[in-house]
Amino acid sequence: MSKIEIYKKLLRSKKQIYTVSDLKKILGLRKDNSIYQAIKRLKKEGLLEGLANGIYKLIDTPSNDFVIANNLYCPSYISLETALNYYGILIQTPYIISSITTRRNKLIKQKDKEFTFFHLKGGYFFDYIKEGDFLIATPEKALIDTIFFKAIGKSKTDFSELILEHINKKRLLRVKEKIKNLAFHRYFESLRLK
Repeated sequence: MSKIEIYKKLLRSKKQIYTVSDLKKILGLRKDNSIYQAIKRLKKEGLLEGLANGIYKLIDTPSNDFVIANNLYCPSYISLETALNYYGILIQTPYIISSITTRRNKLIKQKDKEFTFFHLKGGYFFDYIKEGDFLIATPEKALIDTIFFKAIGKSKTDFSELILEHINKKRLLRVKEKIKNLAFHRYFESLRLK
């Protein structure tokens, strides 16, 4: 298959990010050795760029940072200051793209971007939605996640700078009740968000 045929196949897939299994399926290759040789060739020919181990994108096509974040470290969803900015709750645009994961904390530097992944136990990994091609916390869960990490000393967010008119207060209180952490509840009450 020629470089142009491969490029067209990848474009037709309408994916922004490719895993090894995605490429195997799209290119119709069955053997692991064949797909790794194809990836090596496509990278050498300037068609594919490696983002992380086993994660690739077409070099000359734009990709959404949130889609990249979701694919760099799975499972994860966009949250914290990044999601608050996305929803217009936080005016400042964060330099780092922050996500929540059930895996361990991780920082991944990718060219001029930094992706941070903060660990939450499985019981707190909820209330996110699919927005286009990426997963993101609801506005209420993004705020709850931010309050949680501030309460345990892992965030420096200034809550006086938040615009809370996009927050559904009833939903916020429902989400809050699912968090079983005394420091979180004390800090939440001190903010007087009700």
